Amino acid sequence: MTAPADPKPRVPVAITGAGVVSAVGFGAPALWGALAEGRDGIRTIERFSTEGFSVHTAGMVPVSGDLASPAEPAKKTADHALDFAIRAAREAVIAAKLRDGEALSVPAVRVAVVFGTSLATHPEGIHRLAELTADAIGARGPRLTISTACSSSANAIGVGRDLLLSREADVVLAGGADALTEEIFAGFHNLGLLTPDKCAPFSDTTGTTLGEGAGFVVLEREDGPPLRGAGDVERLGWVSGYGLSCDAYHATSPDATGAGVARASRGALSDAGLSPDDIDYVNAHGTGTLANDPAEWRGIVAVLGERAAKVPVSATKSVFGHGQGAAGALEMIATLLAMRHGSIPQTLHHRSPRPRCPEDPVAQPVPRRHPVAHALCNSSAFGGANAVVVIDAPAHRAPARAVVPRPVYVRGAGLFLPGIAGDVPGTGTLASMPVPRSAAGLDLRGFDPLSRYLTFATAEALREAGVSLRGALRDRVGLFAALVRISPTSAHELDDSVKERGLLRLSAPAFTRVVLNASTGACARALQLRGPTTTLTTGDGSGLFALAMAASHLSLRADSDALCVAAADEIDRDEAPSRLCEAGACLLLATPDLASPAEPPGSARVRLAGATLAGPFEREVATRRALSEAGIEPGDRPLSELSQEGPLVAAAGAHPLIRAALAVQAVRAGERPFAVVSYENRSAAAAVVFTREPSP
Repeated sequence: MTAPADPKPRVPVAITGAGVVSAVGFGAPALWGALAEGRDGIRTIERFSTEGFSVHTAGMVPVSGDLASPAEPAKKTADHALDFAIRAAREAVIAAKLRDGEALSVPAVRVAVVFGTSLATHPEGIHRLAELTADAIGARGPRLTISTACSSSANAIGVGRDLLLSREADVVLAGGADALTEEIFAGFHNLGLLTPDKCAPFSDTTGTTLGEGAGFVVLEREDGPPLRGAGDVERLGWVSGYGLSCDAYHATSPDATGAGVARASRGALSDAGLSPDDIDYVNAHGTGTLANDPAEWRGIVAVLGERAAKVPVSATKSVFGHGQGAAGALEMIATLLAMRHGSIPQTLHHRSPRPRCPEDPVAQPVPRRHPVAHALCNSSAFGGANAVVVIDAPAHRAPARAVVPRPVYVRGAGLFLPGIAGDVPGTGTLASMPVPRSAAGLDLRGFDPLSRYLTFATAEALREAGVSLRGALRDRVGLFAALVRISPTSAHELDDSVKERGLLRLSAPAFTRVVLNASTGACARALQLRGPTTTLTTGDGSGLFALAMAASHLSLRADSDALCVAAADEIDRDEAPSRLCEAGACLLLATPDLASPAEPPGSARVRLAGATLAGPFEREVATRRALSEAGIEPGDRPLSELSQEGPLVAAAGAHPLIRAALAVQAVRAGERPFAVVSYENRSAAAAVVFTREPSP
């Protein structure tokens, strides 16, 4: 039997700085000024043509030379996302007084960046946005990118808090950024989600108004190392918990019952150690669309019960539009600013109430005076990705408490390698590969190859573990996916539709598949995975980073019993020939609470005994920490002899996860007492340690 683990403190995490770029201007003061005066930033789009569309307005940032790098007339619109991010990040760092002249006042290797984005782009991959933002503020800790469509930045803030609690950073800059492009505008327009009027959540005017911008916060542990003089830095508030879930329902429409929002909210409250009775206000996702608003309200009612009628619920998309991947951070900062002034933000443009919507949407022109100790900030997204963050007022932080870590075991592994054909990697195609028996009977209509690879590997891991997802268990098993880029097949389908028919008639189904988490959502729907779900990228090797994050998440939280950690890669056959392989890989991590078939007497099980992250190219640091966490003393042996580093196959994101699956097999078979798998790149470094234990 495994000895009980020592309790780990869940100390308060303070928000010490905030930075904003939004349609109402640059800086947090500009955002509060707009809220206080009842102004919105929704205006006629001038950056690109909307001729032929029925909608012509959006929450556009007034782009000018005031950005981090001067705006150039020829600059691609998507490039503005990085400008927005750097501007907001620098403001947050300055507000937190983390600058000592030109340098940070804390060791750079202890400052992490978690960047959330939906559709922002970079020629080398969206993970480069996190790296470049970190470079701009001088941070050298882990740089992680979360891409769960419109819940990305809320998810990123939760992940940033986890990095602090796991002691993998002392300061985290977390948030997100996105820019509005004509393709994004056309995609939402063709889905019928936009309103020609200004966004009025919960009102009789339905439809959303798109926006853009960036929001970042600086997070620090209350018991962290003394960075600055006591009392020098104002606490804007506290992040006391967060929760994730997946609707596993539809590519774009929410689960009408609101069950996914409710699961994420309950997870957030459990993480914070609070009850529904502690919540004084809800900042809703509130897109204003016909489907989203009632579904979200049902989720809120399911959590708050009878108190839902008395708790104010407002939506700030009415002020600066739907900021896409930046929305969650912008809305959380708006909530913090209002709380600081003893009030809650309003829902602008509200006219007549809509059925099945909040009874008190704070429908007034200016913020309402209202004391708030604890608030829920909701975010939802394409692919059914929900993220809810609990924030506390400065004087009402949730109490510190101890959590006993649960041991995490690898219960199953699944590999799907269609590119391994003879001696020539990368030559196989999905059409020529048999569907795994574990995936037989799944509804894969509309799935691109990337989604199929991810689903096949995950289904195989569940089959090997003997786990059948039925009833309530579906809510207790989640999916942490690692993807390097969107499916080239879907990207080409979207591009071809624009070339052939123009933006006015681009393919709406293809558009829904070009967010990075589209494949994650598809896999979750096919397998009915409804627990904590996210999508991570760090470029090459993303799978191992997702594995380390999932192990920590599962060990220290009570809202899930198992997490599927999956990665997949699809080759773009229009690009130059490459030695990269297509692949899908998945490890099923589970706690002893997962109900599954009994293991045979005398068999062994594999424990994920150590999992850590470190800064770019700090593999040795990560490996030493992981070994220490696992209670293994490496002695005089070089770490290179202990760690399996090289790829088995050259799959961009999946190969360390494939290596990890083989390491698990070797440990389970008794070929070695433990195994270390590590990886590093310019985003971060990760290491995991597997050990062998007899079955109970």
